[in-house]
Amino acid sequence: MQHTFAFVLLIAFTLLSSTESLGQQKRKKEKQYIELDKAKDSPRIENYFNDDKLNLLGSLTNEFGTISIGKRWSEDVVTVYQKRVNETLFGLLRISTKTLITPFVFNFIDDVSIQNNIAIVSINGYYGAFDTRGELVIPCIYESMNYLPRMDRVLFTVSKNGQYGIIDSSNKILLPFVFNQIKRFGDFNVVVSREGKHGIMSLMSLSDNVELTWDDVTLYGLDMLIVRKESLYNLVSPQVELISPQWYSQLTFSGSSKPLIARLDGKYGLIDKAGRVLLR
Repeated sequence: MQHTFAFVLLIAFTLLSSTESLGQQKRKKEKQYIELDKAKDSPRIENYFNDDKLNLLGSLTNEFGTISIGKRWSEDVVTVYQKRVNETLFGLLRISTKTLITPFVFNFIDDVSIQNNIAIVSINGYYGAFDTRGELVIPCIYESMNYLPRMDRVLFTVSKNGQYGIIDSSNKILLPFVFNQIKRFGDFNVVVSREGKHGIMSLMSLSDNVELTWDDVTLYGLDMLIVRKESLYNLVSPQVELISPQWYSQLTFSGSSKPLIARLDGKYGLIDKAGRVLLR
């Protein structure tokens, strides 16, 4: 019951944090409480199983309607979803105890990290994170939300009111909402953008005091970056180093595994990711 009470409080905070009208908030709030009441105390759902083996292909039915099994995240956790008249609602199910980890209130559940016991979820178009042990750890108040790669902790890029920042799994703001865009670059960096300028930031040293060096950036695969400064182009490596001492008047590509088309002094050639000239 403690989990249910805490969950209800966090859902209420989520809905009241949106910028919609009070009438819309009230209707959505009432709707969420109805859904939560149906799943209070995490009722056992024995009829979901046949000899304790989950039927991953079939649909199941309980008193609330048809329930289907979605993605299996681990030996013990699966996504379940229920189609309603105008929407499909999602929850998480623990196989070993045959109980719902979450009620059917989410419009979206994805990117479950079993290692970190956390999943990205959405309610009414806003995103947050659910701890698969039974807590909504980040209220659904963000316009977008994505994982960031860092082995020692869980980080997310999130947006609010059109601005981007970085938070951890406790909803602590590590990078304030002052950027127009934040994108992953390699395993340990992000590209940040503000007022038409772009820079590279290490996930190990997050700060809004970052040098915005480039006038334009384009991701070339996941681990390379094409940068433009004024009218010249170059490549940047995952180690945040320029690949070539030569700057080009044009760098384009038709696929992340293909060479780049380079233009210099009015002539075209090909270079690879290491900056080596393949064709003059």
